[in-house]
Amino acid sequence: MKHKGWNAEFKKLVKSAITDYTETLGFKHYAVDVRWFDQDDTGERGGSLLAACTTDHRYLTATVKIYPCFEKRWISDGKHLYFIRETISHEIAHIATHSLWYIATSIYKDEGESVDAWESLTTVVGRLLYDIDKLKNKPVDKKKKSKNKRYH
Repeated sequence: MKHKGWNAEFKKLVKSAITDYTETLGFKHYAVDVRWFDQDDTGERGGSLLAACTTDHRYLTATVKIYPCFEKRWISDGKHLYFIRETISHEIAHIATHSLWYIATSIYKDEGESVDAWESLTTVVGRLLYDIDKLKNKPVDKKKKSKNKRYH
């Protein structure tokens, strides 16, 4: 059955969650595309997917796929914001864990590629820690300047 059109409030909340979580994890430099599908998709494990995320670390892109059953469930469960944010936070986390997946499955051709993926993931975790630290209002030692302009 084809989807007949997306609820404007739902779309706005999904886009907002994607932006918030992408920034929180330190992926502002990624181009994140949202695709709204007309039909549900059955995942590898047999259940209907609410959403899915694919990433490409080489080109710094991510695609978040949104399926109609996500919106239907959001409506049937009472239009709770936490349901959208919990679902989207999981999908955006795939951006951070993508490098770890590659390392764990040994997809890289040589040690240099594995080290690059590890460093990429370490950078993400470092940004996340720094951002959490800023949110906690802990003072940052201003005498030591980071070489990374993001932290100034």
